[in-house]
Amino acid sequence: MKKLFFFLQFLFHVSFSQEINWSTLYEQENSTSKINFIGTANSEIFMLSQEGKGLFSSTKKYILIFNDSTLLFKNKVPIEIENNNPLTYLKCLIISNQLHAFFSKQVHEKSEIYSRILIDQKWGEAKLLCTVPFIESLQINLKYFTTINSLFAFGVRKNELKKINEFCALVLNYNSNSEHTFCAELNSENANLDFMEAQSDTCCNIVLLANYFQKKSFNLNVAIEIPVAIKLTIKNSECKIINLKSLDASNEFTYLINSKQAILLNRENGKPDISIVNFDNDNTSQVLFNSSNSQPTEKEEDYAVEKSSTNTLYEKDFKNLKIKNVFRQKDSSITVVCEQSWKEQICNTLNYRFGGVQCFDYFYSWDVFVFYFSAKGELQNMNRFQKPQVTIDDGGVYNSIVCLQKNNDVLILYNNEPSNLIRKSGKLKTMMYPMSSVLHSIIVNKNGLLNSQRLSNPKEDNAIFRPLKTFYINSSEALVLATKNNKFKIAKIKI
Repeated sequence: MKKLFFFLQFLFHVSFSQEINWSTLYEQENSTSKINFIGTANSEIFMLSQEGKGLFSSTKKYILIFNDSTLLFKNKVPIEIENNNPLTYLKCLIISNQLHAFFSKQVHEKSEIYSRILIDQKWGEAKLLCTVPFIESLQINLKYFTTINSLFAFGVRKNELKKINEFCALVLNYNSNSEHTFCAELNSENANLDFMEAQSDTCCNIVLLANYFQKKSFNLNVAIEIPVAIKLTIKNSECKIINLKSLDASNEFTYLINSKQAILLNRENGKPDISIVNFDNDNTSQVLFNSSNSQPTEKEEDYAVEKSSTNTLYEKDFKNLKIKNVFRQKDSSITVVCEQSWKEQICNTLNYRFGGVQCFDYFYSWDVFVFYFSAKGELQNMNRFQKPQVTIDDGGVYNSIVCLQKNNDVLILYNNEPSNLIRKSGKLKTMMYPMSSVLHSIIVNKNGLLNSQRLSNPKEDNAIFRPLKTFYINSSEALVLATKNNKFKIAKIKI
């Protein structure tokens, strides 16, 4: 029986082994460059590079183009703005398998939105798309929905007559060139929205998640924060703002599955839980998991990720838990991946006699929890895996995880402490030095850990994996980035 167990483990290891093929190392002109993925189109990968020679110098923006299959660098195209037609860059989006760059221009307290298309690595002329009722001083947010072939522009404007702020949105259909405008009052001139994410369906319904901020009149540095969902129905031009606070949820820990449902991680009351809210059914909420249902059976420090996982979830674990990904299976079951992460500032007195304080920001990224729910919302299993990470004064850019899905399995990538790869039991060591870490992958399903392996080493690859820069092409395919100073490399992951 024992031989059969090890043979099955070997089969799992072979069947689910993962490889990452990195591109060659590319060098930017200066170390202050910021690089982000835009997406893929016509067998090309597009990245946005923002470069500035100094702290106070102007930033220039470029499009970096790579071959999608070979990952070879092809070209660097500047995002040029004509001097006689000053436009403000907004965003680059992939629409109909082409790269579009969007710009805005203020005209009499309204904003005109222009677009330019990159064809054969050259920009076409700027084309006026529409005029939106947003004040230029407030950022215009843009998103494109393939489901309804529409550009979604949204932001906040001031209503001078009512002395309040308003949420406004415009949906521009690319086929019919038809426009739909929505506005909703925010009840105060000190109110604003911090937009999170948006989803659309083929029935022309859009749901937008945001944090509602209302600064107190007597102290503008203090703000009341309320999570909201904004539901837009294009057919009847209806705009409805749903207060998620009534569901005891915090929007920072909300994940939008589609335009009808969201997963909420509630950690504010005495019984933390994971719930699902249905926007099409009077915003009803169903509790999927409650921490009181999880009975501690083992000490969490007794488990290494190489050895096993534990189904323990204490109420204190909810304090720093965040939803990273939600995967919906073909049978309508749901997999929810959560991670513990938080920031602490630690200050030390430099000289007790003359004073002076030195402070450091510590970025923690800890255990991973994977929940498996049936189509009826019943908890089938929960797996917990150790992943201790803490870095100092780096923004936590090398911490956290990347999650991908293949059938009912979940691939998780993160930077690990090398000595943990040979540890068979006991408490794992914390990854504190990204440059000496290794890129580690684990594959799990509701039965537990299937495979665990090292993928690369920053010392060998001259770059460090950055999970927070990942661009998800779909649930099972992603572009990832590794950087070091002014050098970087990319890879495309499929499972």
